[in-house]
Amino acid sequence: MGNPLTKTTVIELANSLVSGTENESKISECKNLRKLNKSNKLGAAWYKGFLKRYSDDLSRSGSVIKDLKRRTWVTYENFENMYDNVYKRMVEAGIAKEVDEPIQHENGMSSKYVLTHPEYLIFVDETGCNTNQLNDGKVGGELYIMPKNVGDAAAPAGATTDIHFTLLPFISGTGEPVLCAIIFKSDLHVSQIPVSWKTGINITQDANNINLVASGGPTCRYQGKEIPCFYGASPKASITSQLLADMLQHIDQIGVYD
Repeated sequence: MGNPLTKTTVIELANSLVSGTENESKISECKNLRKLNKSNKLGAAWYKGFLKRYSDDLSRSGSVIKDLKRRTWVTYENFENMYDNVYKRMVEAGIAKEVDEPIQHENGMSSKYVLTHPEYLIFVDETGCNTNQLNDGKVGGELYIMPKNVGDAAAPAGATTDIHFTLLPFISGTGEPVLCAIIFKSDLHVSQIPVSWKTGINITQDANNINLVASGGPTCRYQGKEIPCFYGASPKASITSQLLADMLQHIDQIGVYD
């Protein structure tokens, strides 16, 4: 689909279509009859009527702010190509097989590939996060019951400091969590960032409680193994090939897979 038309371009297009035709003189006669300006050009009044006449087919809309790369690459053809290549690699890895007749599942398109070892398939997604809760309204989405007239002192305090990080959950093909990975935004190596970033603060506990410091990120249990949260750092809090390799090595060192 090409660039959408604007009010100006629609009027210019309409005038170019009637220019030099009998309709151009009819426009002039109509305007003289209604004592409008003597121009033989269509204008704002015609544009308004045009949209009204074709309201079932046309509408007006402002620009939409979207990631242009996503808009360009998220196409049916690209997804089809991606999945074809992914499935073939799964067959080569021995965790899937190709069958003669496509299988129609409850939802989605039919497929000629069947997972034979879903426990060896891992899905990874990423979500950008920020510790700043200035505009969140509520901490953790909870409301607290407090005495009247005590001000804000008794309310749990949320952070207003910007600490950007990326959360990556690793989910097995069986639907079970395998690993929680966190990437902090920092030019420092993860071993040099403040330890409080990794432990966190449990805001639901009283300041005098010894459990004020949280126990760190989520620990997953998979294949009979406990897998601690993985921590990493990068300048933009984004995944890198080295960090991905480190995450997989983290899982491998625990002996999750034979």
